Amino acid sequence: MAFGRRARFFESGEVRLAILSLLSEGPKHGYQLMKEMEERSGGLYRSSAGSVYPTLQLLEDEDLIQAEQKEGKRAYSLTDAGRAELEKDPEGVRRIWERAEKWEEWGHFMNPDTVSLMKPWMA
Repeated sequence: MAFGRRARFFESGEVRLAILSLLSEGPKHGYQLMKEMEERSGGLYRSSAGSVYPTLQLLEDEDLIQAEQKEGKRAYSLTDAGRAELEKDPEGVRRIWERAEKWEEWGHFMNPDTVSLMKPWMA
């Protein structure tokens, strides 16, 4: 992890793959997806609505996911085409969640007190 600048969690195209992977576990709404990505990284990665919702729209346009209104929220789930797309890159999925585990482990050490102590060395 790089100090002094914000490290990127996802490489190009990986948000898409991560969302498909999370939806393979069951239907979720956008906020749930954002929270789960944050939790899996130990709080070090925080997705934004500006990255997640356009990706969900793109996946829906590609017929890889479908949305359904549930309790006033759009819940997304994989289509058969989405499952097939996910199965094309199992190694990519594995890399994403292995990286998330490492970030989660690192995140346990990065509480607000630790960050304030480290700031002089992070510049």
